[in-house]
Amino acid sequence: MESIEENVPLASAHQRALDGTRRLQRILTSMSEATKLEQTLDPEDKSPLDLVKLLGTMTASYQATYKSVPFQFATRVEEATTLGCPDLIGQMLDKLISNAVEFRTDGDIVVCLRENIRHQWQITIDNFGPLLPESMIDQIFSPMVTVREKQSTDQTHLGLGLYIARIIAQFHDGQICAANLADSNGVRVTITLPRLG
Repeated sequence: MESIEENVPLASAHQRALDGTRRLQRILTSMSEATKLEQTLDPEDKSPLDLVKLLGTMTASYQATYKSVPFQFATRVEEATTLGCPDLIGQMLDKLISNAVEFRTDGDIVVCLRENIRHQWQITIDNFGPLLPESMIDQIFSPMVTVREKQSTDQTHLGLGLYIARIIAQFHDGQICAANLADSNGVRVTITLPRLG
């Protein structure tokens, strides 16, 4: 008759195998999402879009969703038209805001819209929390890159959310980047999109 102690390693190995299978399934699902997105992007889905209205509506929606997190939307622009797909830009913002909420430790998450010196629309998302490692700032929008220190067996983060955000920005002839705030209190993600007209 086997002792309880002899069964422990077998049970532990079985649990590790199950955890590994779940992680692999999440990896395949996430990679499939990115691949499907790239395959379905169609320039004909773009139409004139006012970023002031879109960002105002979405920031209010995030405030309703993340009730314990304060949000601000700041702009001095009355209308900011670009050629885009609202669903895709919404998907990009969802991923960036989710990331900002996860890493926020204090203060408001601030969404700002302005015109930059190149006459492009510039959206910034500031969150106050841990800084990005300098060595990873240029990598975080690449697939399979994450700056999370700890990962539980239930939540495998692949860095594909920011990669998908980059795909969407590039589809809109835009750019996306991240940097630590000048006062070292947090991180700013910047999306640049072309003006229409």
